[in-house]
Amino acid sequence: IGIGADKLKIILAYENDLLIMAPDYEGDSYNRSKTRYSITVRDLEKRREIVFYLNNKKVVSIESATYFTDSE
Repeated sequence: IGIGADKLKIILAYENDLLIMAPDYEGDSYNRSKTRYSITVRDLEKRREIVFYLNNKKVVSIESATYFTDSE
């Protein structure tokens, strides 16, 4: 999965992982964007995540990170 992929490809590729999908917001307002969207794929065992940023239903950037829980 890379730049230019669509939402369905991400969902199918990571169907066994936790997916957090949400629209972005327009500027500093609380208006949900109709064109920008993000999909976070989380690996709960290894505490890693990949975030796919979409614009007009296509991936435009990808971010990877580790994350911590409140118990750590």
